[in-house]
Amino acid sequence: GRMAVRAPKVLELGCGTGWLSGALSERCGARVTGVDLSEEAVEQARRTFPHLEFHAGDALTLGLEGPFDAIVSADVLAHIPNQQAVIDLMARLLRPGGTFVLMTQNSFVWLRSSYLMERGKGQYRDWPSLSRIRSMLAREFRIVHVSSLAPGGDQGILRLAHSPYVSGVLRRIIGTQRLTALKERI
Repeated sequence: GRMAVRAPKVLELGCGTGWLSGALSERCGARVTGVDLSEEAVEQARRTFPHLEFHAGDALTLGLEGPFDAIVSADVLAHIPNQQAVIDLMARLLRPGGTFVLMTQNSFVWLRSSYLMERGKGQYRDWPSLSRIRSMLAREFRIVHVSSLAPGGDQGILRLAHSPYVSGVLRRIIGTQRLTALKERI
């Protein structure tokens, strides 16, 4: 007979309208719980993905119950005033051996981007550096992998790094893959 494999229990912190929660459910068979501050976004998520569980409110005060097999947070950390408290909560909600996937903007790049919009009314912004992220995670997590998308900033040193002339010269000298890897470390 076949061995039954239970669907992983996943928490999405900062789920917005639920698109990632929906994809995790559809592609991985996950039982997803989504959390977001925006009542309007959560209402839309509930309409779009009625088979998933969504909560509106602050994760720190919602009384979420784990353990979760995985926790995912995409581009949310910078908008949380007490980042360490939320990371500590994620550690408590995660089962031993579980996975915490934290995706956040590269502060060095993000703060050197002309396309960064003005802060919205009531919006909190604090993009932590990689060293600060590592420090916050080190209390409760073992960091397995850190990567970055090739940065797209266009001000300061990144304007030079992304100029067609400089990129063209470097591409000829070190090759496309090494150039991309170099830009990812910025």
